[in-house]
Amino acid sequence: MRDEAPSCWLRIEGDCVVLCGELDLAVAARVGEALADHEISAVELSGVTFMDSVGLHALLEARYDRERTGGTLRIVAASAAVRRLFELVGLTELLDPPE
Repeated sequence: MRDEAPSCWLRIEGDCVVLCGELDLAVAARVGEALADHEISAVELSGVTFMDSVGLHALLEARYDRERTGGTLRIVAASAAVRRLFELVGLTELLDPPE
């Protein structure tokens, strides 16, 4: 168990949401709302230091929702922690560029 409180911040740069910090249960809903409320085509994750299954679900849900409406949501510049999670669940093909 981690002692410090989880933290994640996001900023919107044009059509990209940039996330930094820990993407987990504490912030996943806020991230999901940001992705749903904006015309976003990419999520940049180079600053994400930790992501749990709830954070992964928020990203995947936003991506699949976008695809159902004919759009795209690219997952770009994934940090080592994010890449490792995607490897563990067998979803590296969703990363841009894929591994």
